[in-house]
Amino acid sequence: SEDDWTCTNLDYILVNRALRKRVSRFAVDDVGEQVPSDHKLLMTELEDLNLPARREPTRPSTKWRVEKLEDEATRKAYAKAMDKFSGLVLSSGVIGGGDVEQACRKTADVFNEANREYLGEKFTAGRKTHPWYTDQIRQCVKERIKLHGDYLELRGDSQWQKYVEKRAEVNKLVRSAKRKCWNNFVESMEADLAEKPRMFWTKAKRLLKSGQNGPSIALRNDAGELVTQPDEVVEAFADHYERLGMSSTDALFDQSHFEQITKEIQAPPQPQVPALDDLDAPFSEEEVFKTIKRMKNGAGGKDQIRPQMLKAALGLGTDWGESEKGLEGHTLSLLTALGSMVLKSEKMPEDWQLGQIFNIFKKGEPEDRGNYRGITLLSVIGKMVTRVM
Repeated sequence: SEDDWTCTNLDYILVNRALRKRVSRFAVDDVGEQVPSDHKLLMTELEDLNLPARREPTRPSTKWRVEKLEDEATRKAYAKAMDKFSGLVLSSGVIGGGDVEQACRKTADVFNEANREYLGEKFTAGRKTHPWYTDQIRQCVKERIKLHGDYLELRGDSQWQKYVEKRAEVNKLVRSAKRKCWNNFVESMEADLAEKPRMFWTKAKRLLKSGQNGPSIALRNDAGELVTQPDEVVEAFADHYERLGMSSTDALFDQSHFEQITKEIQAPPQPQVPALDDLDAPFSEEEVFKTIKRMKNGAGGKDQIRPQMLKAALGLGTDWGESEKGLEGHTLSLLTALGSMVLKSEKMPEDWQLGQIFNIFKKGEPEDRGNYRGITLLSVIGKMVTRVM
């Protein structure tokens, strides 16, 4: 029509949440006067449905049980496995061949292979992972579910008895694991209260917030509507961060910034500093080792490789006995060669340019996206390489 509205006759309508704001008006008319029917005629007006393309949801990254590296035996086995896998990659000729993207992926595959074998994945299934939910309990729950399925299929007394026994075993394991987890939590809280009071109160506040009901966050989108669904909240934050760095709506500010940049460009050139050959030299294993040793333990980027994994892979914090065979240094050689490839190619791998954004609320109205500060977690290996540079 003339005003870009579409008038449609519908017998039944399902309104998608994304199209809800596009529906402008409903009108119901009784058609029984024209034809013998008890149906109602629904008239609706929809705006132009040329919707922007929706962002494809990203697959959640695999999370590893990094806490297992606190065990001495696990750290030694992990370091040996990393040394072995790194030696295979070095012998394949991928590192140093010139393809930085492939070398970066192969290095990440080495860590993922060792993590999968010695650390294991965290299965959250969209819910919070409980520390007491161990691998043993997970396996027993799978067996209980299987026995229950066998009973529903055969309806025999023996199947029911096996299911009851397995259910009692699972309940006993869960009670024991919860009791042990709670005792460890109480001991850690008592230690924090005596030595780290600030950490104690941080944990206490987090514990109180975890018991609150309702959505974790609610925001106002570009249309001013309050959204609480996780996908809508992510969409609202994405729209907010896309506008950061764009031209300001304040013309005076833009003009002042433009004049400042023009002045810097037209300034007389500064004397050139002679290039230093040491800055173009390849990475040394000593530089990489010292950089990893100084890194603080913390969260990883999109690849979920943490500083703890790099330190464990190099054997840091592990006492090798006289009768034990140490490491041959393949992991350190792999990371050093990868850093030298990036420096020589002058190209940062695409995987290192991707990060995970965590929104930290600062102050003001929680519904305002401008009151959140985004913290981006980048690749740990990428940060190691940039620090060496």
